[in-house]
Amino acid sequence: MTISSTATKVSYNGDASTVAFAYTFKIYATSELDVIVRDADGAETTKTLTTHYSVSGAGEDSGGTVTFVTAPAATEVVVIRRALALTQATDYVENDPFPAASHEDALDRLTIISQQQQEEIDRSLKAADTDPTSVSLKLPAAALRASKLVSFDSSGDVAVVSTDTLDVTTLVAFADWLVFTATGDGSTVSYTLAAEPGQRGNTQVYLDGVYQAKSTYTLAGTNLTFTTAPGSGVAIEVVHGQATLTTSPATGSIDTTHLAADAVTGAKIADNTIDSEHYAAGSIDLEHMSSESVDEDNLHVSNSPVDGYMLTAQSANAGGLTWAAASAALGNDSVDSQHYVDGSIDTAHIGDNQVTLSKMAGGTDGQIITYDASGDPVAVGPGSDGQVLTSTGAGSPPAFEDAGGGGGFTEGTEVTPTSGQSAAFTSIPSGTKVIFVTWSGVSFNDYSYLKIQLGDSGGLESSGYVGTTISIYGGTITQGVPASGRATSTTYFVMGGSNGDYGMAGSVSLHGVATLTLEDSTNNTWGFTSMMTGAGVDMDWGAGSKSLSGELTQIAVQSGAVGTEASSQFDAGNINILYSG
Repeated sequence: MTISSTATKVSYNGDASTVAFAYTFKIYATSELDVIVRDADGAETTKTLTTHYSVSGAGEDSGGTVTFVTAPAATEVVVIRRALALTQATDYVENDPFPAASHEDALDRLTIISQQQQEEIDRSLKAADTDPTSVSLKLPAAALRASKLVSFDSSGDVAVVSTDTLDVTTLVAFADWLVFTATGDGSTVSYTLAAEPGQRGNTQVYLDGVYQAKSTYTLAGTNLTFTTAPGSGVAIEVVHGQATLTTSPATGSIDTTHLAADAVTGAKIADNTIDSEHYAAGSIDLEHMSSESVDEDNLHVSNSPVDGYMLTAQSANAGGLTWAAASAALGNDSVDSQHYVDGSIDTAHIGDNQVTLSKMAGGTDGQIITYDASGDPVAVGPGSDGQVLTSTGAGSPPAFEDAGGGGGFTEGTEVTPTSGQSAAFTSIPSGTKVIFVTWSGVSFNDYSYLKIQLGDSGGLESSGYVGTTISIYGGTITQGVPASGRATSTTYFVMGGSNGDYGMAGSVSLHGVATLTLEDSTNNTWGFTSMMTGAGVDMDWGAGSKSLSGELTQIAVQSGAVGTEASSQFDAGNINILYSG
C-alpha cells in the first residue's frame, strides 16, 4: 500500500461511559500500540494489553479500535500512539523471484517508523532553524549538572548554574502544570485557559494528540487563539504552566505599606517582644486578659484588706481603691438592674408571694398556664366558644376540644305528631353512646302502647328485642305485655299499658323519658330503660336490650296496640331526643 497519512497518534477525552476508541493508522500486530491515560493532575499511566484493553483491526490499512475494560473517567485523556519495533524483518533470498508484496510491506514499515520517530522529534527541544550549526543543546554530564539549574550562556549554548550563585531579582517559576481540554467545532478559534501561562513558550498544544507549532496560535493573558479553527470533533489539549512571580526584597525594604492587612499573625511575632509602649491607651479589655491574671499585687489599694470588707473607690474619688465595710460601701437603693449579671436572680433570691400578676409576661387573651412533660410552664389555648378544657393524659398539656368530645349533649329536632303511627329521628351521628327520648302530652285516637324501634343504615329492625314493662294503676302492678303472646317484646321496646292488650286509653296524656345506652360497641348492643306516667293516674317502667346489625343511625317512636286497635295513631304531643358521644 501507499502511506498517504502522517498520523501516528490520536487523542480522546473520556466521558465515564465510552469504552471503544478508534485509531486511524495501520499496525501489524495488536502489541504495536501504546495506550496512555492521563488524569486531571497530569499523571500518565501506560495501560497493559488484555489487562486493561483489547485491540481489533491489526493489519487493516484504515486502522481499528481500542476497547477498554473500564470506561475512562470524564477527567481523563486517552492517547493511542503507534509503537512499531525499530527492526527490519524482511529477508531477501538470492535468485528468488522479486517479493513485491513483502518488499512494499517493508518499505511501509520503514515509513511508519520514520513517522513515529518524527512525532517524537517534533516534541523535542530543538534549536531554531536560523541558529548557526555551532549552537549546542547538549546537556553537560550528569555529575556536572547535578543540583543545578539549566540555563543558556551568552552564545545560546546550554549551560548550568548553581543555585548558590544565581544572581536574579525576579524568577518566574511554575507552581503547577495545568491541562486544558476542549473539542473543536470547526468555527471557534479562541479558547480561555484556567490560568495565565505568562508566555507562549510555556505552552504545549496538541490537536488529536498531534503537537502543534507555536506559530499556529497566539497567547494574550489566558486567551489562546488559533490561526485556523480546529475541525469539528477534534480533541484540543493545552498543557501550560501557571506563572508565579517571586522577588527577593532588599534588607529593611518591607515597611507597613508593603504588608497586607492582617498579614502579621501571632506566629510571626517573637515571644516577649511587645511591651507597654506598643499598647494603645485603653486597648486592653477583659477579652485580652487571661483568667485570674489580676491579683492583689497588681491592684492599687490604699490600705490592707480586712475579712468581710470589699473594694470601693477612695473618698472623693481621689483615685485608686480602698478596703471598706460592705455596709459602708453600698448605699440604700444603690444596686439597680445594671449591676445584676444576666440570669443571676433565681428562685432562691425571690421572696415568697413577691411575683404579682403585673410582673408576669403578657400572654394571649383566653390562654391558661399549665406545665409540660418537662415541668416547664406552657400557655394553652385560647379555645373557641363552646369548647371545654380536656386532659390529654400524662406527658402533654391539656387542650381545648369541642364539647361533643368531652361529654356534652346535642338536642335533636322536636317532632309534634298529630297523626300517623311513627315519629322518626334519623341521621344520628357515628360514635353516639347515649340517647334520651323524651315526650310530653302524647295521646292517641284509640287505645295504644308507646313503642320504640332502633335501626342502622339498613333500616329499622323489628326483631331481637328483649324486654318488658310493668305498670302501677290504682295501686296494682300489672304486666304490660300479656303472657298470652298476642304481642311480644321481641318486636320493639314497649312502654306502658295497664289495660292489657290495648295499652293506654286514647284520651290519656303521656309524659316520660326512655334512656338508650351503648353497652357493647363491637356487637352494637344497646340497653333500654323507660319511665312514664299517664295523666297522673298510673306509672310505667320498662327495661330491655337490643343488638343491631350495624352502628345505630335512627330510632322511631311508634303507636299501636296489640289487639283490635293495632291501627291507633298519634293525635297530639311533643317528642324529641338528646344524644351524646
